[in-house]
Amino acid sequence: MKQLNYIWTIALSVFALASCSSNDDATSIVDSKNGKEIKLGYAVNGMTRSTYSLDTKLSSGAYVYAWIFDTGHEHGATGGTESALYGATTYQHITGNVLTPLNTTGSTIFRTYPLNQHTINIYALHGNFRELITQDMAYPTSTMTYSVKTDQTTEANYAASDLMFGTRLNAYTTEDTVALSFKHLLSKIIIVPKVDASADFTIKKIKVMNTIPTANLTLNQTSRSTAPTIVASGNRANISIATDASTYTGTDVEDECIIIPQTLPATVLNSSGVAVATPFIRVTLDNETEYTYSLPSSMTFEAGKSYRFTVQLKESDISVGYTVDDWAAGNWDTSHPNGQEIFADQDE
Repeated sequence: MKQLNYIWTIALSVFALASCSSNDDATSIVDSKNGKEIKLGYAVNGMTRSTYSLDTKLSSGAYVYAWIFDTGHEHGATGGTESALYGATTYQHITGNVLTPLNTTGSTIFRTYPLNQHTINIYALHGNFRELITQDMAYPTSTMTYSVKTDQTTEANYAASDLMFGTRLNAYTTEDTVALSFKHLLSKIIIVPKVDASADFTIKKIKVMNTIPTANLTLNQTSRSTAPTIVASGNRANISIATDASTYTGTDVEDECIIIPQTLPATVLNSSGVAVATPFIRVTLDNETEYTYSLPSSMTFEAGKSYRFTVQLKESDISVGYTVDDWAAGNWDTSHPNGQEIFADQDE
């Protein structure tokens, strides 16, 4: 009997070790609040990333930074004063619609509900914050700088440029998974290049020009569920995007980039100091011929909106028109003019 008990004890020990090593982390710590673990999932309002087949999901490995607050009241009640329960917690999207706590301090910390039966509010950011937000950092009260990539020709750089704000209010311990609802804070540009089937050229480069790639990001402190303020700040730059195209009769191919919401002026100064219509889209062919589309007037790009420009390339010229929609494509506002016909080597 003693030998059997000894074998049984060893078996339990092996099982316990196997359980502890189910994570890749050296250790896993349940937070000292000692309530039920807070498990996070996500959903995105109007998320479309058609170029890189990321229509309804975060890219694999994407980071989410969440701050959790005690509401000050129990489930079903109102009132109370919101107070910080946890500073920033880093999560990562691996697969599905689940967010996994990330090991950032030598151990993975699983956040838990408070034992006082209060509900919780969660506020989260998804974006390129790896050097700005650290584990347990307090909810930011000062303005942060955020930038999109100027090279968005790859899926990684496109996804890294995205910026979203997520919330979930009054979550309670009975929920197995708390789903954060995210909204886009930036603007999306879609270029649809269509090449005449008889043309003897291909597209080498596409650039979205003269947008400011950097912004000041300020979170709302008095009403945390209100989306942060985004204000473009800094010098203008060009953003390189993918160059896939279709023929006039083929299925549209959408090449995309993400920009900071902003208003582009009707004119800018060229290299000679002369005011010219603002160049906005430049297409370079494999024979180095360049076509530049300039804005016919000033144009405002709003947060959470998509702007779809159809670029038709012929042997000697291109024509450009555009439509506008919420980030989720499908109900385009087609009331905008077709713009202008642009010829090769247009002077700036």
